[in-house]
Amino acid sequence: MNSEYVLVIGAVASLFMTELVGLSPGGIIVPGYLALYFSEPLRLVATLIDAALAFAAVRLLSKRLILFGRRRYAACLLLGFLARFLLERVLPAVAPEAPVLAAVGWLIPGILAADADRQGPLRTLAAASAAALLVKLVWMALS
Repeated sequence: MNSEYVLVIGAVASLFMTELVGLSPGGIIVPGYLALYFSEPLRLVATLIDAALAFAAVRLLSKRLILFGRRRYAACLLLGFLARFLLERVLPAVAPEAPVLAAVGWLIPGILAADADRQGPLRTLAAASAAALLVKLVWMALS
């Protein structure tokens, strides 16, 4: 099955989860992208690390800056992008023996961080994991 279909299945799973459970699994596109990379756990770990770094940075910045609404969401996206850049490009230069930590996508960590900021990191992680697993199971059943 084509990967575009997985993203559609992920969007449907995300909408159902949001409506039925009341938790957002990191936006509409995140479950599909996470399901695409289940076979690469290091990328999933890197995505979570990037999201955690972006989440922490937004929390720190919000003590000094007025961050709310679109500005806060944009900060999450940009800091997620920056976290990926640092882990993927700077970490290997500083510690050559460290594995290359390439996250899933450039915006996925920031989207996860934004939802974690809004509804809590554990709820977001649980919702994203459940939705991505559901997408992977549906994808496997349809393949």
